[in-house]
Amino acid sequence: MWGCGFAVAVLVRVGVLVGVLVSCGVRVGGRLGSDVAVTALLSDQNIPLQPEGNTQRLQELDEVLVRIESSRAAAT
Repeated sequence: MWGCGFAVAVLVRVGVLVGVLVSCGVRVGGRLGSDVAVTALLSDQNIPLQPEGNTQRLQELDEVLVRIESSRAAAT
């Protein structure tokens, strides 16, 4: 399973462009063998609008969530 979202907000005040905010989220998941499921969510908010982007390291993301589940245990 996988999914992604992308949002752009244009901030305007009395006819003047104040700024543009971009946010992006990616969700991926799958199974490792028959008993282990893995789901990951990566999210970056308030990204300056640049063609080349600016997030270069995992530590720069706003949210990193990894969940591992099996029939015996689960961890986040």
